[in-house]
Parts: sequence; structure tokens; C-alpha cells
Amino acid sequence: MRLAFTIFVGCLFLFTGLCPAQESTPEVDIRLANGVPVEGTFSSADPEGLSIQTAKGTKLLPWKYLSAGTRWRYERPMLAKLKAKRIREAKAAAKAKAAAAAKAAAAKAAKAAASTNKSAAAKTAPAKATKSQEANAKPAATTTSTWQKDATKASIPAELAAGMAHGIDFKAGQVNIQSGVLTLKQEKKFAVYQQFMIFTFLKKKEAFNGKKFKIKSNDALSVPHIHFIYTITDKNTPKTEMFMKGYSMNLEFGKISGNKIPGKIYLCLPDKAKSFVAGTFEAEIK
Repeated sequence: MRLAFTIFVGCLFLFTGLCPAQESTPEVDIRLANGVPVEGTFSSADPEGLSIQTAKGTKLLPWKYLSAGTRWRYERPMLAKLKAKRIREAKAAAKAKAAAAAKAAAAKAAKAAASTNKSAAAKTAPAKATKSQEANAKPAATTTSTWQKDATKASIPAELAAGMAHGIDFKAGQVNIQSGVLTLKQEKKFAVYQQFMIFTFLKKKEAFNGKKFKIKSNDALSVPHIHFIYTITDKNTPKTEMFMKGYSMNLEFGKISGNKIPGKIYLCLPDKAKSFVAGTFEAEIK
């Protein structure tokens, strides 16, 4: 009996030695690219960088300044969520587009049936019926702008500035002027990050009063520079393309009122996707 107890106690000590207690894993800190830890706690992550809550307030750290481990833990999940959101919005847009097309087809069929019945009932006035049919046959006017080879010859639409940014619908939701740079940025409700930046090189805000720019694609001297920042469906990190020439633009400003100025623009870039923006805007002067 004593021998069995001795064997049991020996096995227990042997098992305890082979299975040491697990140590608690320390919290993972946020580090810069050079390995230095960042003081503060994680707040949020977006395409522009990582927001850190510090004792002095929220601080934004661009991704390129952070370590590979920190970017792996925070940027990768954010980009995955961003991509998933884009996919959901694309599916919703496709579904809405299909529903709108079905509704338009039904309305067109109903209109055609009504027109047929009206023509049959108006046999005594064939000339009038023919004129009505000709009116119905005319295509409806459209306000949708398109990329133009020479934007200086295009008519600027009256609706709010919109267009295409590297194949993705663009609508200028945020427009401002700072240090002579006019920026038209994508609406916040879109998951993608798109913006057009026009460097006018005007030093004083008063210089914008009534200012007009008409730039042809072959103009190269004393023209504004364009920075085009965008994301695309298969790549999540924003890219920047710069154009010092080769683009065409018709840009007109109104009169400053307070810290705002109205204007209108028709800008067509020479990129492969034929990105453009056209319409009116009201810019905040910062």
C-alpha cells in the first residue's frame, strides 16, 4: 500500500514538472517603424492612418510611420472591413439598379400600351396622332456628364459636381480651399477614398474672386497642377497620380461671401480610366 502511494506521488511531481503553469501574455503595444512604442491607446483605424487616444487628445499616425506588426494587427482588419463594405454597397447598388430597370421597363410598356389605345381612338385626327408619336419617340434629355477630350469646350452642368474617379462614381461632398489648393473630396457615405486636388498657386484668397482657368491638354506653362488620389476595388491603399500637363479643365469662381465661394468646374484627366468631375460647388475657404 505504501509502495503504491509513493509511486502515485512521484508521478504527480513528474507530471507537474512537464506541464509548467502558463504565463499571461502581455498586452500588445503600438510601435513606430523604428520600434519605439507609442504612448496612448487605440481609438480607430481608417485609410489615412491609426488614431491614438493620448493624454493630450486624439493623434493620427499615418500607416507608413508604424511598424509592420502594428500595421498587421490594425490596418489589415480595417482594410478587410472596408472591402466587405464596398462589396455590400456594390451588391445593393446592383440590386437597386436592376429594380429601377424593371420599373422603367414596366412604365415603358404601360406607356406604349396607352399610346396604342390613344392612336386607335384618334383615327379622325391622324396628323395630331402622328405628332404625338414623334414627340414620344424623342430621347429624353440627360444631364449626365462624360469625359471630354477638351473640357474647355464642354458646357458645365448646373448640378452639384460629380463624375467618375478611376471607374468609380464620384460625388463631391466636401469642397474647400486651403493655401491656394482647391480640394473636391468624395462624400463620406462612400467606402472608397477619392479626391481631386487643384493647385492653383494663388497666394491670397481675394485672388479667387471671379478667377477663371481654361486649360487645354497641350498647355504646359503656368498651369495648375492636379493631384488625383483614389482607391480601387482590387487594391485598398490609396494611390496618387499627379498631372502637370495633358489634362483639360474649365474652372470658374464667383465672388467670396464670408468664408465661402461658389464655383463650377469641368476637369478631365488623361488617365486610362478617363476620370473626370463636372458641375457646381461651394468651397469653404480655410
